Amino acid sequence: MSWLIVIGAGPGDLSLLTLQAYQCLEKAQVLVGREDFIQRFAHSKVTVALPNKVSDMLQLLGELHRQYGEVALLLSGDPTFFSLIKCLPSEWIKEVIPGVSVFQYFCSRIGISWDRLSLFNLHATEDLSQLIFLLEEGRGGLVLSGDAQKTGEVLAIIHHFRPLSEIVVGSDLSLPGEKIIKGKIEEVRNQLDDRRFHIIYLAPCPPSGIAFIEDQEFLRDKVPLTKKETRMLLVSALELTPGMQVLEVGSGAGGLTIEIARRLSGGLLFAVERDEYALFFLRENLKRFKITNVRPIKGEAPKAIPQEAYHRVFIGGSGGHLPAILEQSFSYLNKGGIIAFTALTLETLEEGVHTMEKIAVENLEVVEQSITRFEKRAGRRMAHSLNSIFVVWGKKI
Repeated sequence: MSWLIVIGAGPGDLSLLTLQAYQCLEKAQVLVGREDFIQRFAHSKVTVALPNKVSDMLQLLGELHRQYGEVALLLSGDPTFFSLIKCLPSEWIKEVIPGVSVFQYFCSRIGISWDRLSLFNLHATEDLSQLIFLLEEGRGGLVLSGDAQKTGEVLAIIHHFRPLSEIVVGSDLSLPGEKIIKGKIEEVRNQLDDRRFHIIYLAPCPPSGIAFIEDQEFLRDKVPLTKKETRMLLVSALELTPGMQVLEVGSGAGGLTIEIARRLSGGLLFAVERDEYALFFLRENLKRFKITNVRPIKGEAPKAIPQEAYHRVFIGGSGGHLPAILEQSFSYLNKGGIIAFTALTLETLEEGVHTMEKIAVENLEVVEQSITRFEKRAGRRMAHSLNSIFVVWGKKI
């Protein structure tokens, strides 16, 4: 039997509670929630502060149910929107009372419509790829960034991609001491204080597009780097889309790693590399280009490949173990997923194609890419040919 009533508290001001929420709070005998919220309803009822860890929260709610029966859970904002409700067993929930979200309140305070804005809750994650995707596409957004430190990090990324933008930051909205700041990014960042709850409005702008990075922009020393034209071909062949989980074996300095990750908003890329020196440059390039959705893994494939489900697999370096890497990674590939590899020699191409046919890859494509760049020297453009490379890919049906 369901026994938990989940109530939306709104952004904090009691006057923003819905009438239904207020009536449920008055009737509740046991109330659990954020301490500064529940103490306002502490008269004639049992009130318990909500722990930080989800596992502790579930244990506490279960114990209170066994002791008292029905329990009311008071959550800030709207419990159906970026809320803990997704962590609760559905069979526990008797009723959900909606509330005013902080996004709604913020938009009303600054007088904007939010029907075409992207919404992000970044205060509990280190993956900022969705924000970077938004910035490169030119979309407008609302970002729940959390404390001042995380807000400063988010503003630094916005400044990197849109240095001339004007933004609006709200903090402790609807609570005593509410603060709303508008201006250039550096001006706003200098006015941040130690408040706990920040939200950022970023207006739409002309899209810049996700251009491919020039080879010379990567840090690499003598570490191998997939050339720009090959990265363009591979990104196209892999048919990437946001939210995918991807495996890359032999990431080198991270040229393709970064191009893939930039197109995986909300997704994750596992980058396996055996060379510690190459991993150093990979990590440096991830920082350089503000990439947060890559998990570098030191080790030799196939042994070092994480046992995960992948939508895409790419093998750029195999250390002489291409057949074994293809077979193992193919076993982790989702149906309909694409697997690809590159080869510099005919011998590697031959053993790779043979293995792809053996493991029954469908729609097998084999392409030789030969690139000639015309570079300006002494006022004239001279031909400069790059080494040919073979690109092979296909699908798991």
